[in-house]
Amino acid sequence: MSRFQPLTLIIFFLINDPADSLVLDMSKIYDFVRTRGFGFDHEFIMIHGWPVQFVEASHNALWVVAIKNAEIMGIDGREVNVIDAEHLAAMWIQAGRKKDIRKIEMFDEAGKMDAGILKTLLERYDLLGKWKQLQHNCSDAYQF
Repeated sequence: MSRFQPLTLIIFFLINDPADSLVLDMSKIYDFVRTRGFGFDHEFIMIHGWPVQFVEASHNALWVVAIKNAEIMGIDGREVNVIDAEHLAAMWIQAGRKKDIRKIEMFDEAGKMDAGILKTLLERYDLLGKWKQLQHNCSDAYQF
């Protein structure tokens, strides 16, 4: 039996300065949250009950564009940048994990994506072939 997975907040960030190593040093982030008393659960930092994952994205052109074009939304009185559904779907297809494909299917079921925008992104980032291999559970609108 699978256990319930709570909603996860994923924070994508860009590094402006090149790293001296192939391994990303996340110690500043971990030190910051540790001083504020937040706990850890595997790759997640538990912040006010939310599992939060930090993902460095500057190595990938699609992810950089998604971050830079994120829309500003108000959540709990704060402005946050939110990546649109089509960019997220393209990012998930690029990652290709089963859990990511299921997220795309949920966006489809909820009517949260624009098929034309998604197809344009998949073509632009050479992901249409990968999409065609994984699209079988999506509605007809997404059969490219």
